[in-house]
Amino acid sequence: MESATPIPAYLFEAGVVYSFTVELCNFLLQCSFKTRQIGVLGRDVPYVTIPGLVSRTARRQDVLRVSSVSTITRCSGDGEPSVSGLQYEWKLYENGAQKLGFQSSSIDPTIYWLSSHSLTVDKVYLVEVTVTTIDPESGASSSSTASISLIITGGDVFAQIAGGSTRAVRVGELTTIDASISYD
Repeated sequence: MESATPIPAYLFEAGVVYSFTVELCNFLLQCSFKTRQIGVLGRDVPYVTIPGLVSRTARRQDVLRVSSVSTITRCSGDGEPSVSGLQYEWKLYENGAQKLGFQSSSIDPTIYWLSSHSLTVDKVYLVEVTVTTIDPESGASSSSTASISLIITGGDVFAQIAGGSTRAVRVGELTTIDASISYD
């Protein structure tokens, strides 16, 4: 049996799906065949992932930081991944609805960063990143999306009462106990 036969890239046309059938017969003329289809991409293709668990928990009082890793494989045949020319879009969803106004405060587009106390305790959120590349010649775009689910938990509650821990109050007098400086 001979080894694989390479097919030069210039023989393929972008956007076309090719079918290859290979048949192998033994000396008893028993044959078997296998067919594979290969689609030829006509533009650069990005890939994005969010490393770590797909379901996470975060405490409300902590800064939320979600990082992504992305590459783009150029169709030039050099096989070298690159990250230049990628556009990032982060979205936050709660119960399937996009939460507007929750833009990342990170200057690095690969990171989604929200300040502490931005999200609600006991809610489940979906954090999604879409990475897009646009072919400067044709204007065609390719994109890739990754997401994680995020459950927000409460932190420790620190109860504080203004005015100290000991007070004297006369019988029949009203007093106010102020715990508004408590926090979690």
